[in-house]
Amino acid sequence: MGTHFRPAVTSDVYGKTHPEYYAYFNGSRHPGKASQWCLTNDEVFELVSRRIDSIFKANPGKNIISVSQNDGNFTNCTCDQCKAIDDYEGALSGSVVTFLNKLAARFPDKEFSTLAYLYTMQPPKHIKPLPNVNIMLCDIDCNREVSLTENASGREFVRAMEGWSAISDNIFIWDYGINFDNYVSPFPNFHILQDNIRLFRKNHATMHFSQISSSRGGDFAELRSYLVNKLMWNPELNVDSLLHHFLNGYYGPAGFSIRIHQSDGRCPAGQRHKALDLRFTCFTQIRDAKA
Repeated sequence: MGTHFRPAVTSDVYGKTHPEYYAYFNGSRHPGKASQWCLTNDEVFELVSRRIDSIFKANPGKNIISVSQNDGNFTNCTCDQCKAIDDYEGALSGSVVTFLNKLAARFPDKEFSTLAYLYTMQPPKHIKPLPNVNIMLCDIDCNREVSLTENASGREFVRAMEGWSAISDNIFIWDYGINFDNYVSPFPNFHILQDNIRLFRKNHATMHFSQISSSRGGDFAELRSYLVNKLMWNPELNVDSLLHHFLNGYYGPAGFSIRIHQSDGRCPAGQRHKALDLRFTCFTQIRDAKA
C-alpha cells in the first residue's frame, strides 16, 4: 500500500483553514495538490497517524505502507523547526526521516517506506532510520547509458547510496534503465544492468524496482524485462548467455543478427542523445535472415 503526501492531508480539506500544515518556503505557506507537508507540525503528524491507522484497519494482513514526498524539487518546508532539523542533519532528508521514525514508533508492527528522491537523496548525518523504516532510494537524475560508477551524476548517487547503507539495512532501490528523452528510440544499455544491480546488492538493497520501459513500444521491452528479472534473482549470471538464450528463442533465426547490432551500438559515456542516431541495420539483417 502507498501514498504520497497529498491524499493524507489534502489541501482541498485543510488548505484554506490550516495553511500551516503545508510547506513554508519563499516567504509563505504553499497548500496545493502537490505540496509537501510541514513535517514538524504536531497536528499533521496526528492526522497522518489516524489516516494510516484507518488504512491498515481496512486492509487486514497488510503490513507495509509508503509515506513519501510529492514530486517536485526543493519544495520542502523551510520553517524554523523543519530547517533546524535539516541544517543539523546536513541534508533535507533529516526532517523526513525524523517524521517517519515517529510513525514507525507509533506503529512498531508495521513498516514504512519513504522516497529518498530528488532533494532528499542525500542521507542525514546523525539520525538513523528505525529498522521498520524502508528507504526507497531513486537514481532518477543519473545518466543511464553507462554504469553508475562511470559518470558524475551516477557517482553522486553512489555516494548517497553508500551513506544510506551505512545507517540502514532496509533499502529499496528505484532504478531507471530507460531513456526519457525519447522513450521509443534505441537505447542499448544492456551491458550496464549487471554492474548496477551488483552495486545495489553490495549496499544492502533488499528490494529493487526497475523502471526500464518494459511496456510494448519501448526499446527491446521484452528482452529488457527478461534480463533484469534474471539478474534480480542472481546478479552473477552470465549476461551474454542470457542475451543469446532470449534472442534466439524469441526472434529465432534473426536472434544472432540482432545480438551483433546490440554489441555494435553501445552508448559511449555522455552520449545519451546520440542513441537517436544509431544505425537501424538490424532491420536489414532481420530481413536477410528470413530470406
